[in-house]
Amino acid sequence: MFNCLRTILTASLLIGVPPLSSAGAVDDAGLTDESNTADWLGFGRTHNEQRYSPLTDINDGNVDKLKVDWFVDLPKAVGLVATPLVADGVMYFVSSRNLVSAVNATNGEMLWRYDPEVANHAGERMRVAYLHGNRGVALWDD
Repeated sequence: MFNCLRTILTASLLIGVPPLSSAGAVDDAGLTDESNTADWLGFGRTHNEQRYSPLTDINDGNVDKLKVDWFVDLPKAVGLVATPLVADGVMYFVSSRNLVSAVNATNGEMLWRYDPEVANHAGERMRVAYLHGNRGVALWDD
């Protein structure tokens, strides 16, 4: 369940996400910029939706040296189905019950968490749908 998130968080550290990049406002130009390797601004990284990192720091010669530098404990998470986004050194993701979190991508420090209180607004038929979270967050503007 959160092994996927742990892997993504760890990979984000190891591929060189800087503590504070300078992505600026997220807009069409930012989401189209293939040269921006510090951020993962959209579901597929950029508008081309390839979900591929052009970074070369991890390769077949050093992949066996990867290790966990940090992780985020999500005790109430039962499923993570969305791609985390990274902008300006902050990783944003949505977990079970549509809780949105922002963590420092270099050390895993929880910066903030937003609970839209979906349980208070969803009818009985919707409870299963929000239990596993949604398809992800989006970044736009500032």
